[in-house]
Amino acid sequence: MEIKLLIFSIIFIVAVLLFPAYAKDDVCTYIVYVQTGNAKDATTHANVNLVLRDTYFQDINITNLKSWGIMSKYHHYYFRRGNLDAFAFKGKCMKGPLCSMTLSHDNTSVAPGWYVNYVEVTAVSPSRGCRKIKFPVNAWVAVDKPPYGSARWGVYLCDEIVRDHGNCSSKI
Repeated sequence: MEIKLLIFSIIFIVAVLLFPAYAKDDVCTYIVYVQTGNAKDATTHANVNLVLRDTYFQDINITNLKSWGIMSKYHHYYFRRGNLDAFAFKGKCMKGPLCSMTLSHDNTSVAPGWYVNYVEVTAVSPSRGCRKIKFPVNAWVAVDKPPYGSARWGVYLCDEIVRDHGNCSSKI
């Protein structure tokens, strides 16, 4: 009986000590670059949101992307014409590779229309490596510019992800 209790105690202690290590391995750092175009009136002051999805349709919702900015908070204006803006946040690692994104804004401010060239996302984890994907947008995210009617733009590359383009490594 003592041996069973000793074995159970050892297994329990090992499980408790190792569980935080597994939990930490499931955390990724996401770095997002958004390139605003050079078109006239391409700037937006609206609140921008981003949804990232993987091949298993798991998603990460980032509301108010500006609040995750890594540029100087007091001397940098995000989403200005010609800007390449950078953002970073930590979140749960996705099961599969990122392959879809939806960029949107709340259509607030004086001139909410926004021309976006691309969104690039890099996911990094010490245990899973690094993966990068570039979502071409090349369109207005605006209700008052073509294609009119929506302050939302989605890019779906899940069918192309098989070719594994643009990755830092083959992990994540």
